[in-house]
Amino acid sequence: MLQTITAIYEQGRLRPLQPLNLRENETVQIQLLTAQSEAEAALIALVSAGLIRLAPPTIESLAAMDEDRANAAYELGKAGPVSELILEDRG
Repeated sequence: MLQTITAIYEQGRLRPLQPLNLRENETVQIQLLTAQSEAEAALIALVSAGLIRLAPPTIESLAAMDEDRANAAYELGKAGPVSELILEDRG
């Protein structure tokens, strides 16, 4: 079962902000996502509570990511083949 919850870390323990659907002594795995700002914390809380959903990427954002990748590949390609860079670095 997958649950996404919001919790606060205090006094060495994670305190969930809503009840958990768990049996007593049930073992769970935890993946942590920490907020970098109050706005990000608010967004995480809203998504966790099911009040909002993040929009899937748009065609425009995917195109921008492709353009960023192409620019990065071009810039990295200026330095030459990676194998030559590694050999040069090793002396």
